[in-house]
Amino acid sequence: MLHNPKYYGSNAWGRTTQRLHGDQKRVASVQWAEKPGAFIPLVDKRTFDRARAAHLRRKRRISDKKLLNGLKRLWAKHGRLSETLVDKDRKTCASATYVRHFGSIWRAFRLAGYQPSVRSMAMARSLACTRRLREELLDRIEALFPNQVRRYRLPGSKRSALQLDNSLLVSVVLCRYYKTPSEERIRWELLSFPKERELVTLLCLLNSKNDGFHSFYVLPRNEHDREHQLRGEADPCLQRGKRLASLADLYDVACSIRPTRTAVAYAERATGHAMQLSDEVSESGVRPGRSRFQS
Repeated sequence: MLHNPKYYGSNAWGRTTQRLHGDQKRVASVQWAEKPGAFIPLVDKRTFDRARAAHLRRKRRISDKKLLNGLKRLWAKHGRLSETLVDKDRKTCASATYVRHFGSIWRAFRLAGYQPSVRSMAMARSLACTRRLREELLDRIEALFPNQVRRYRLPGSKRSALQLDNSLLVSVVLCRYYKTPSEERIRWELLSFPKERELVTLLCLLNSKNDGFHSFYVLPRNEHDREHQLRGEADPCLQRGKRLASLADLYDVACSIRPTRTAVAYAERATGHAMQLSDEVSESGVRPGRSRFQS
């Protein structure tokens, strides 16, 4: 788009050149044969040129030195470094950029002179393990339901949800296992993601080593707006959902859940599909039968 003069109303010839059986090559814009005003412009040429210049600046490879200087500035500002701080700071490149350049965000921190604490490193490894499990789970579910379920990147979020029948959105939340030091009781940590709270939710309880899955529950919504401790499988939050005998039951159980009005509106806005229910949608609850969707 940012190479085509039609967007500012001009038609151009000779934009590429190619020898017989050779590769096609672009020609510098000063060598084009151009007819201004051939089309109704979508933007003026000045705006087009500014957008193109900004795009070319972003495409230039940033030097390692400049990236590390950005981390040093952030360290001086906050007194510490973390992946979250890097992603939130507008003057610093995204953590994914550091991973591409240095192999990992933690190696970039060390090269900048910052030594993360043992606790931070342990938390980072734990988070990486949970992310890997989540990705593997999404792959597994897509393989189980190739025609009914696909991943859907939620607008304005790095997280993906599951989309059923190109309409119903299902949030996937992993709950890490731990024991309380004093009482030695089993707990799971339920995190809240604000944009997903009203969606039908697949809660995935991890095993005692947090390297696999203990059980799966499907809930009409995640009613907690902050971190919550699940006190064993008898927790009221889990009792409001349905425990899956196996992941193969996910599609049928999720379709039997009646989504909230907010979830319906969110799904329609996000996917562009109208969602019709066989009976009236209420704020929460489970109903027999399935949702019907139309595009």
